[in-house]
Parts: sequence; structure tokens; C-alpha cells
Amino acid sequence: METIDVPNKAKKQLPKHAGLSMSKTDLIIPDIKAVSVYTSPKNGTICTDDDLIQAAPVLPDMAFSVAEVFKNLNA
Repeated sequence: METIDVPNKAKKQLPKHAGLSMSKTDLIIPDIKAVSVYTSPKNGTICTDDDLIQAAPVLPDMAFSVAEVFKNLNA
């Protein structure tokens, strides 16, 4: 996972990640307490609150909520 402060900057990171043959990229957006989940540079979903982020295919059995991400970041 990568923390990005500005959503526009986050979108600029996607081609770099796609070039690494990553099947999924999760970008944390602290300003709005959200996680953008991208499966391609043009296919993304904004997740908030109790939405679950799946770590598959890297860690198939791992999932966590967006709220958990920010709880740990604010600790």
C-alpha cells in the first residue's frame, strides 16, 4: 500500500504500478479517509468506512476495513 496526500497525484502513480504488472493497487487518501482500489489505471473503486479491502491475490485470506486502515494510521 502507498499513502498519497493528493488524489490527482495518486492517479499519476497508477501507470507506474501497472508497468510493474501489479494486479491491484490500493492508494490511501488521508484527506477524505478513503482507499482507492485500482485493478487497472482506468478501473478504480473508492472505499470508505466499513468497506472491505481484499488483499487477494497476494494474500487471498486477508481483508480489512477502511476504518481499520485509518485507525492504524492515527495510532
